[in-house]
Order: sequence, then C-alpha cells, then structure tokens
Amino acid sequence: MIEEYANKKKPGRGEIYRKICLYRLEKNDDLEQQWWSCLSDHEKKNLERLFRHPAFKAAFEALLEIPVHLDGIPISLLHKVMGMGCEEASLCYLNHTKEVWRKLLRGDRQAMQKVDQATVKALELTAPGVSRADAQAVWRLLQGGQIFSNFSIQEREAIWDQVRSIEGLIPTLSSFFNDHKYLEGPADCLRRVMKLSPRETVSTAMERMFSDVNQAADQCVIQVSESSYVLKPGSLADRVEYGKRQMWIAAMRMWDEIPKEFKRKNGPAKPVVKEADERGTCKLAALAYRLGFESDEIRDLMRRSADPSKTKWASADARQ
Repeated sequence: MIEEYANKKKPGRGEIYRKICLYRLEKNDDLEQQWWSCLSDHEKKNLERLFRHPAFKAAFEALLEIPVHLDGIPISLLHKVMGMGCEEASLCYLNHTKEVWRKLLRGDRQAMQKVDQATVKALELTAPGVSRADAQAVWRLLQGGQIFSNFSIQEREAIWDQVRSIEGLIPTLSSFFNDHKYLEGPADCLRRVMKLSPRETVSTAMERMFSDVNQAADQCVIQVSESSYVLKPGSLADRVEYGKRQMWIAAMRMWDEIPKEFKRKNGPAKPVVKEADERGTCKLAALAYRLGFESDEIRDLMRRSADPSKTKWASADARQ
C-alpha cells in the first residue's frame, strides 16, 4: 500500500502502473485510486487514454510478465506514442520486445520475474547473436554474474544459448520510447501531405489514398535518386507496400525541411512556414503521386509547385 512508501523512496512510474493494473484486475477500487493519486493530472490523462485503447492496453499489459521493463515507464510521454499515427509500428515493436525476452527466458514466468535492471540495460540494443564484439562483451558480463545475477551459473549458461539465438538487436521498453523519437519528425512530415481522418494511422491513410495512378500493370516504381526511377516486377499489393515504404524513407530524408504543425490550445494547428519547408512539402507530394497516391492535399500541393505565382521558391527558380 501507499503507506509502505511513507518513509522510503517514492514508488516509480513502473510500480505505480503495475499496481493500478493489479487492482483494476482485482476490482479493488479503493486501492486502485490510491495509486492513481500518485500521478500528475497529465499522467492520469495519458494512462486513462492508454486504458481506452484496446491494442496499446494489451501490448503494455503483456510486458507485466517481465516487470523490470516497466521500471521508469515515461507515462508522461504516452500521448506522443499513441498520437503519432504509427500504431502498427508501435505495437509490432512492443510485441517483438515481449517475444525476444520470452525467448531469452524460455517462456519461464518465474525466471522473467527475476530479471533485474542491470541486465536489461546491459543487453539493450546489443546483438550478441550476430556481432562478435557484442557477444564477447555480454559473455564476460554473464560469466561474472553482472547480468542475470539472480540466476545460478547453470541457469546463466542455458540463458547464454538463448542470447546467441537472437538474430538482431535486443529491444527493451526504454529503447521503444527512444526509437520513437526518430519516427516523430518523419511521421509529422507525412501527416502534412496525407491528412489523416479520425482513427486513421499514417499507414492506413496511405492505403486509402493509393489509387494506382501513374502505375503500370505488374510493375513497381522504385525511386533510385532524387529525380530518377526504375521499374521492377510486382503486383498491386507490392506497389502499395513499396509505395508506403518509399514514402517513409523519403520522409526520413526530408522531415527537417518540412515544418511541424504546432497545435494551439484553442483553434486549429498553425504551422510555421518557410520557403524551404514549402519546397519540401511539394517534393514529397510529387513523390507520393509518382508512386500511385492521390488526394486533394497531394493535388493541391502539386498545383502550387507547378504555378510559380503560388510559391516564392518556385518563382525564384523560374527566374533563374
């Protein structure tokens, strides 16, 4: 109970989240509310939003099997993750994190409870299954009992076999939130070109806007440079998938050229527009159209870029 922490270190966000989940499950409203009282108003709003989203709620609750991952969960940032429009990627990352750690511990629930924070931090984003340097570093830590310290020597040796079987980086909940910082700019960039309807994600919006315009049957358009493309064999499903991936790649290249929309407390978003920003937005719209996407926003941006009187940068280019 909360009183237990009166003369001790205050409970972390992970402990608060775990307790709220526990008492919600037990339908113990009094104890649940005591733990809600530990959160700020902003954090309460974020956690309530999480609980209203079935997919995100289930994904985070699945990590309760490995409670150490939830230590320090930044509840104050949950709104950014859920509001980014990258639900598919987020849920995939969270599920992959759970599956990797379940594999490391062979699905042993008791073992998953024994993992400590030092182990999680040491393994985070290492790839001992494919990197010799990482394998050597992790092996030294494991042999010395610096990681998986709550396990016997025999148990650690068995875990080592599982560690070496992971083909790729070992993710954590901390890396999940850090990696989302790299998606924030590109996602906002794509939302400027492909307006999302309520409840849409960037991915579903692109699927809705894909009309197969400019495309040839059984061919996929692949961008190979800023202004050149090649055709590769592919189906309609391939064109949709490759189109989406190429839009993400382009957004990752160009996101710093396109303004972020700053939302007012009252009223619509008000972007800060610069000439270079407008150029980037129009270039991204032109790429979207070339790859088979169509929308009113895309057509409007293309008209503006084609009419020098509508854009300062296009007028300057025309005079050169």
